[in-house]
Amino acid sequence: MTRPWTRRLAILALAGALVCLYAGVRLPIIELKRFFVFEDGYSILSMIATLADGGEWLLALIVGLFAIVFPLAKIAALGAVLTRFVSPDRKALIARLVDALGKWSMLDVLVVAVLIVAVKITGLQKAATQPGLYLFVASIALTFAASRLAKRLH
Repeated sequence: MTRPWTRRLAILALAGALVCLYAGVRLPIIELKRFFVFEDGYSILSMIATLADGGEWLLALIVGLFAIVFPLAKIAALGAVLTRFVSPDRKALIARLVDALGKWSMLDVLVVAVLIVAVKITGLQKAATQPGLYLFVASIALTFAASRLAKRLH
């Protein structure tokens, strides 16, 4: 694959990651059914708000950092690496930052998976995944793909 196509493909993957992240954070990621009548859908944003309203500020901050801030920082950093306006020295520094942030990318998915399993084990509620979770995972995968493509360029 030639370098211009690699750069274009990486930018396209990064744009897709940003769109998927936005939708994945706002759309419900889990739906809980209680007593087969009541249904509640929760997005990442609503979970953070619920935690904050319940006085769980530290947990809300941690989820907010790993679900919103880190993915956005990684997308922004990759965008900087893919531009021609950043010096090669800075690109190397940014690439190390992207690798460090990438290690935390799947933490949110793990937390949601544990939540779904915990709800199903109790038997009081039924939990079902929603489109927001899949879009959030797609954002992580597209960011990973953009990162791999960006490494090919340097």
